[in-house]
Amino acid sequence: MRKPTCLLLLVILSAGLASSCRRGDGDTREAGTRLNVLLVTIDTLRADRVGCYGHAAAHTPTLDALAHSGVRFANAFTHVPLTLPSHASLLTGRYPATTGLRVNGAGGLNRKLPTLAELFKGAGYRTGAFIAAIVLDSAYGLDRGFDTYDDAVNTGSAADVDPDHVERRGDVVCDAALKWLAADANKPFFAWVHLFDPHAPYAPPPEFRALTSDAYDGDIAFADAQVHRLVTWLDERKLRDRTLVVAAGDHGEGLGEHGEAQHGYFVYGSTMRVPLIFAGPAPVVAGAVVESGVGLVDVLPTLLELSKIPPPGRLDGRNLTALWQQPPTAGWTVYGESEYPRAGFGWAGLQSLTTERWKYVEAPRAELYDRAADPEERSNVWAQEPQVAADLAARLRKVLAGTEQGAAEAVEVDSAALDRLSALGYVGGTPSPAGVSGSTARDPKDMLPYYQAQVAALGLLQQHEFAAVVSLLEPAAAESPESVEIFSALGTAYLRLGRYADAVRAFTESLKDGAEDARRLTGLGEALRSDGKPQEAMVFLEKALAANADWEPAHRGLASALSQLGRLADALPHWQRCAELNPNSTQVLTNLGGAYLGLGRTKEALPPLQKARRLDPTNEFTYRALWPALARLGQRKDAVLALREGVKHVPGSAELRVALAWLLATTPGTSVPEREEAVALAAAACAAERENARYSDVLAAAYAAAGKFPKALEEVHRAAQLAATQGRHDLLRTIEARTQLYQQGKAYQE
Repeated sequence: MRKPTCLLLLVILSAGLASSCRRGDGDTREAGTRLNVLLVTIDTLRADRVGCYGHAAAHTPTLDALAHSGVRFANAFTHVPLTLPSHASLLTGRYPATTGLRVNGAGGLNRKLPTLAELFKGAGYRTGAFIAAIVLDSAYGLDRGFDTYDDAVNTGSAADVDPDHVERRGDVVCDAALKWLAADANKPFFAWVHLFDPHAPYAPPPEFRALTSDAYDGDIAFADAQVHRLVTWLDERKLRDRTLVVAAGDHGEGLGEHGEAQHGYFVYGSTMRVPLIFAGPAPVVAGAVVESGVGLVDVLPTLLELSKIPPPGRLDGRNLTALWQQPPTAGWTVYGESEYPRAGFGWAGLQSLTTERWKYVEAPRAELYDRAADPEERSNVWAQEPQVAADLAARLRKVLAGTEQGAAEAVEVDSAALDRLSALGYVGGTPSPAGVSGSTARDPKDMLPYYQAQVAALGLLQQHEFAAVVSLLEPAAAESPESVEIFSALGTAYLRLGRYADAVRAFTESLKDGAEDARRLTGLGEALRSDGKPQEAMVFLEKALAANADWEPAHRGLASALSQLGRLADALPHWQRCAELNPNSTQVLTNLGGAYLGLGRTKEALPPLQKARRLDPTNEFTYRALWPALARLGQRKDAVLALREGVKHVPGSAELRVALAWLLATTPGTSVPEREEAVALAAAACAAERENARYSDVLAAAYAAAGKFPKALEEVHRAAQLAATQGRHDLLRTIEARTQLYQQGKAYQE
């Protein structure tokens, strides 16, 4: 180990933290006092973008001060460059293959594994977690053992994915954490605070953006300021002498290196090397720098050792406290992997071993890097160093053979959550089977352009740029027919463009892996339904619900298919379930109200329709269902008011104008100006759609209400001719009945 540089010391002193953080050689805790633990994980934080790790342009005084007052691990690595599996390894001390979590959003933490929170809770600690992004939602199982798991970022509807619904700023997270900490400061605590700010898209608050020309650095500076708030709270309450503060990144960021803009795909140092700092009372040593390589699985056993809590049994991590007492006598290795290319695309997964000098990557075309001569891992020397590569490959096989295999727990994640993961740029995947080797599939290095196309397409789907998605993904699908997620995104774009036959073909291809994936099954069902094949669609929509009973889009598709077949009574329970799962969807509420209306249950139709109207006063179809419901209940004045609101908010709707004209013309007691208004509204609609028999019938009724019977008769004859020509016999019969009234000089009144 070595001491920090003088330059770093100056930075620390300027932060005003060094004097309160220095420790002597002895443990300053009073006898019997339990050590508090504050764990801060900063998402997407590269080690080399932090000041104490050598980034001269960094604005990270708090992290730098923590490093000065504690132990900084110079070579710390994640085991997988994705948020959920990385945190799972940190909180269990086990490799991804054991936790069962290899990619984001594809399953829950293996229930057999004790978590850090469970161990602290069992030792009498109060436990709280404060989460900044949907990717760590409690559905994935990391909430086990926490008294409080505050992940309140999962709001909104699947139809309206918004950045505010996928993450929350670090200041909001820290507000919640500080409130919880202050609620009971006398009991020892284990608190985990997750900050997501450095994750793309990089958008620091203005005052932090002004600090640097690099938005990523600005987001890091903002996250550092939030850590400062937490540390300041400890100082103000004189808790620093009995609190261990651990700051870690969960993974890094590609920033364009190796062609990777963000993270998750490759296993190079840009996304695998992270900061790791332990600061606190003895035996933590102030200013120590550990050069030996460590992994995030080492955090759990180290925290347990420092907190005097027995370890749970088998662990992949090790207690690191000896490393800051004296340098290790043997070399080191750290394991890493990415199953993302396999789970998302059907290509090869990647495994790696990092040593003091070398980095070995197991891939269809293996890679070896001399980290001493080539720290950015740009020059593959596998051919020049065959013996080194062979030795490391053998060591990697030994690590894999010795890793306990576990499976992810089945998790029924709702459609809104997966939409939000897509909004964060994550391609969907399936749980990785235990023991999968990626050595026989296509090399991710060769498939990088198609991965980039898929990531770009996900962003374009969020922006409704469906034609652009097709242009991007048709070549990718042709080149990589094994990539079911590419076909799934392509099918979605075809569906939104009205290319239903193409959507059917794409979604069929997306299901060729045999997975019972509710998203893709629903996509195929919706494509068939939209192509006029509701009976065929129901087969796949029912399969989707068998895979995930709470998959709201499948309920919605099945309800629509049943409605197309005239089976409103069978459709109703699915609309009801949609409203339970997605209670703020205007589309769902409107369809639920329409189903009630179609079944003659008018009173029950009104509440969902009124709620839909409040949620979105610009939805034409809500008004088209709402006004008949009000009229049937004898609330014609309210129906008029609703239609006036509809015409105001949807001025281009001829349907709403005609409906308002009809009510004004046929409601007893309307004023003369209202009858003239009815004529104007209906005449405008007829001018736009001159061949619409119903519109002409309404105009005739408006003329009659205004006392203009010759015009009423002229228009009603036209309506009758159109209805007869178009085969609309029910309408023709009602028109003929009204014609007799107009011939007698009487208006039609309801």
